[in-house]
Amino acid sequence: MPEPTSASVLDTVIVPKTLTVTELGNFLDVLFPYFIDGHPTGEVFNREYWQARELFEKILWDRNDTQRKSLIRSWTFASEKVTPAEFISRYSSSELAQGIQKSEQVLPFLFNELGYVPPIEFAITASELRTLLAPFLDYIAVRIIDDELFEQKIIWEVITRGYPLVQAVFWQWITEVQESATMKFGLKDALTIAVTLYNRDNEQEQVTEGEYHECLTYLDHPSKVVAAVAAKRLGTTYSSESTLPSWAKSLPEMLDFVHQKQAFGVCVAGGFLNNLIDGEGLGVLATRSDLTAVSFDVRAWALQVTIDSPDYEPYICSVMSFWFYIHEYFDYDVEAVLQMIDGGRYWIAMMCITESMDYGSLDVMRPALRTLMQVAPEDIVSRVKALFVCKELELDALLSEETR
Repeated sequence: MPEPTSASVLDTVIVPKTLTVTELGNFLDVLFPYFIDGHPTGEVFNREYWQARELFEKILWDRNDTQRKSLIRSWTFASEKVTPAEFISRYSSSELAQGIQKSEQVLPFLFNELGYVPPIEFAITASELRTLLAPFLDYIAVRIIDDELFEQKIIWEVITRGYPLVQAVFWQWITEVQESATMKFGLKDALTIAVTLYNRDNEQEQVTEGEYHECLTYLDHPSKVVAAVAAKRLGTTYSSESTLPSWAKSLPEMLDFVHQKQAFGVCVAGGFLNNLIDGEGLGVLATRSDLTAVSFDVRAWALQVTIDSPDYEPYICSVMSFWFYIHEYFDYDVEAVLQMIDGGRYWIAMMCITESMDYGSLDVMRPALRTLMQVAPEDIVSRVKALFVCKELELDALLSEETR
């Protein structure tokens, strides 16, 4: 990897609007050396590494597709009510907006102003693209055998929303990996299942009885991606207690079932909660009548699942992590966090302690912080110290004070 510099050659790299063999070849020749040897080691942020990846991603999928579509919908709705300049002022303070008088000028102006580049055009064949991407795909193929989540973000984004030509090349490569690699499961088969469930979820399709039972079996799938996406899909079944089908487990039964899976090392709790509470916090479950009717203790469940969970929870694209809900739910609950520490869950305890430190939580969390700094591994201790330095807070003084 080239040595990081304050002024990188990547600052001047422009994504070609039309990809030819020559254009793409030159483009990749510049980018690949920065990240094809893997992630930078240690905690040091390598700007050029991430800069190169971002440029690479721009030729794999249309990163601005969602934003453009949202803007188009907004202008379609607003065009009969406001002037072009008034609409543009919602998104840009550019003085040039005053010169926009015609409706057809609004979207091109805003796309350019907001940096929403147009979709790339491909003047290249699938075979030519496969050849040019070979260094990157070969690099992944060797490592994905032992770690299905290696470069998961790029693979997932391409197969769910990549440019059609790029999708075709990646699926062909995924097929080749399945046919040649000695993985515990077929990579193509697993990703096909995961994408199918993901698409149904995106389309807000109702979960059928057959799919429900199918997803229950998928929680035991050797692919972490399949298990997590299936758990998310199952959460949809329970998103409204008034519409729970008779063939589904009750919510208390399902929460206990998810706990069992999590305790066995299958990270599915985050996925299940993802669609169960749909953007809300865990506290919303306290008002569910199907839980209160049986005196289901949401706090006790969440705490025990946290303590029984694997030490490491992998990030799965399109699925919320379990720790995210936990660090927001227990950010002022010192007794719960002390139990996490006692159970050896130092990382999530750190996240809970520091989640709301800007809003006074340390007044409550001081006993947990003091205990964490005494018993946690050095990497956790170092991260806490670094955070306090970043926020210009006196950690030693805080720890030496009596608990209020």
